Amino acid sequence: MPFFMVLVLGLVAYFVHYCLFFLSFVSQITTMDSGETLVALLGLVDKVLIASLVIMVIIGGYESTVSKLNIQEEDRKVSWLGKLDSTGIKVKLALAIVAICSVHLLRIFMNIDVILTAHSNGTTEIFWTIMVHITVVLSAVLMATMENINKRNNKDH
Repeated sequence: MPFFMVLVLGLVAYFVHYCLFFLSFVSQITTMDSGETLVALLGLVDKVLIASLVIMVIIGGYESTVSKLNIQEEDRKVSWLGKLDSTGIKVKLALAIVAICSVHLLRIFMNIDVILTAHSNGTTEIFWTIMVHITVVLSAVLMATMENINKRNNKDH
């Protein structure tokens, strides 16, 4: 239980960081070109995805390890709430991590000229970012495939 409380406090701290990032974005909006605006918006999207990931871990982890949430079907706003086992949570988390990595990779490509000119090892950084992204995507696909095979095998028995 204390672990989940620390995650909630961490989420509050992350929200403060998000608000400060947003205020910085708004204060600079008149001096930004469309590319810089898009990169800043991707930064906001990235932060929302990370916050969603933490919320998923808090709710899913609490429900699978501490206590089931007593939510009536008509009150259920999130389709997976109350229906996921630990494997299902892992697949959802893997897909959320793929989305976060995708946004991060897109931000890098939007700033590719800056990365290549500012860093002597820019191409190496880009290469390894792509390799990590491919690894994350393949891991998520394998995890989801294994989950589907497991569900199919359990239905047959």
